[in-house]
Amino acid sequence: MILTAGRIVANGTAGELAEQIVGKDEVRWTRDGQPYAHATSDPTAFAFDLFTRYGEAVSDLDIRRSSLEDTYLTLVRHAESGKNDAVAHALEGADR
Repeated sequence: MILTAGRIVANGTAGELAEQIVGKDEVRWTRDGQPYAHATSDPTAFAFDLFTRYGEAVSDLDIRRSSLEDTYLTLVRHAESGKNDAVAHALEGADR
């Protein structure tokens, strides 16, 4: 549970909050010298598919999962910019 000014602005597990507030995880890789990036909610399956399709042509694989710290920093940025109400409203809709 995350409180701001005495009001609950987010509730859930660290993973749920990260996906709701920060967004999807990011997979980055290089293939044939070309860099790529893709946002996904299942980075393990996406990486498996990459290697199934392209094998050893995939290099520099990096999976960046949204963390609780990312969630906190996003909420702080929203609070500082006055967007907390929009975040709370979006999260309320996600709970339904």
